Amino acid sequence: MLYGTSRVASRTPFYIVGLAFLFVISFSLPLLFTFKFGGTLTTSSQSAADADAIFPEYTAVQSSGQRIEIEHAAALNPQPGEDFILSGWFKFARPLQPKEKVLLIGKNDALAEPQSGYIIGLARDTDTVRPIVYWGDEKKGKWYSFADIAIAPQSWVMLALSFQDGKYLGMHAATIGADGKAELKLLGGYEVEDGVHPSSSGPLLLGAWGEGKFKGRVGPFGLFSKSGIGDDLKNVLKSLSRSPQEIPSSLSQDEVMLWAPRGLKDESAAQRNVQLLATPRKRG
Repeated sequence: MLYGTSRVASRTPFYIVGLAFLFVISFSLPLLFTFKFGGTLTTSSQSAADADAIFPEYTAVQSSGQRIEIEHAAALNPQPGEDFILSGWFKFARPLQPKEKVLLIGKNDALAEPQSGYIIGLARDTDTVRPIVYWGDEKKGKWYSFADIAIAPQSWVMLALSFQDGKYLGMHAATIGADGKAELKLLGGYEVEDGVHPSSSGPLLLGAWGEGKFKGRVGPFGLFSKSGIGDDLKNVLKSLSRSPQEIPSSLSQDEVMLWAPRGLKDESAAQRNVQLLATPRKRG
């Protein structure tokens, strides 16, 4: 059963009311925060021409197949009985073209049918861009489309996927304008079929991997697992928006599965190996 689809959102206010009711414990109301980033970020190791005022220590993805890769660990899969949050900041070098789909984050068994794992991406139809999510296991899986989002050229966007109570899949996004202000919004959610629990043995990937053609910059990203997160979800998302280089205070160290706020370094207790790789060109 689906809640908060883009079609419902565009036709009736019951989209917001229905979704808020279903997520009343964790969301209460659709989240909307407006803020301005502070000037506490560290200096950039990039050239002055490539400096970024928001995230100086970004990772540049400049060619097809170039991606950030974190080797497989069971902790990077959604854990039974725990709630799951996956977030990442991205800046696109160019706008998406009509009918284009870009994969941004994923951990899935690509050769399996159906694929077991999860994927976050963006897809554009004729006029609008929407976050899309694949969620599935070895028995069944499907793509979910969320409400549309406006992304200004050369601006940062955060996508945050949540999975709660073993069945509620939600999507939030934060965008930053040229004035440094940003908005965090709930873009909808679904109640997934009982028993669908992604478990992939593949690496976690960000950037231009798979069929995606992302080019641009990757900022802070993280993965969190917490039992019964409830109302703390909005606190975690608020923190990831306002203080994107700090671990949310409502999370303990053992609830942080991955945390890379400053380039290719996992600052979680696990200290996972994070690499920037490129697929070799095929020779014909």
